[in-house]
Amino acid sequence: MKALIIEDDLNWLNRILNITQEKLPECIIDISDSINDTLNIKYYNLFILDIEVKDKNGIDLGLRIKEENPQASIIYVSAYYTYLTQGYKTRAIAFVLKDDLRFDELLKEAIDDYLLENSK
Repeated sequence: MKALIIEDDLNWLNRILNITQEKLPECIIDISDSINDTLNIKYYNLFILDIEVKDKNGIDLGLRIKEENPQASIIYVSAYYTYLTQGYKTRAIAFVLKDDLRFDELLKEAIDDYLLENSK
C-alpha cells in the first residue's frame, strides 16, 4: 500500500502524517507541500489532499487522480467548508474539516473507511 499526503502547512502536514502512520504502519507514505503536474498518480492507492495548496487546487488533482487511477481513494482535508460538495465529485471517501475539534478522530475514521473498502 502506498499513500501520498499533499499539504502545504508544515504543522498540518506533520499532524496528518502522524495519524496516517499510526493507522497504516505498513504503508509507504510520501509527502509533498505542492501539487506537481508530473506526479505519478498510478503509483498510489490513497491520497490525502489539502484542497488549497499554494496556487493549485486539490479538487482538480482529485479529478485527475480518478481519471488516471480510478481505484485510488481520496481523503480531503480543508479549512474551507465551501469545497465539500466539490470534493464528492471525485468520489472522495471523506472530507475532514481542519477546524473541527474532532479532526484527529475524523481522519482516523476516514482511514478506517479506506481500509474497510479495500479489504473487500
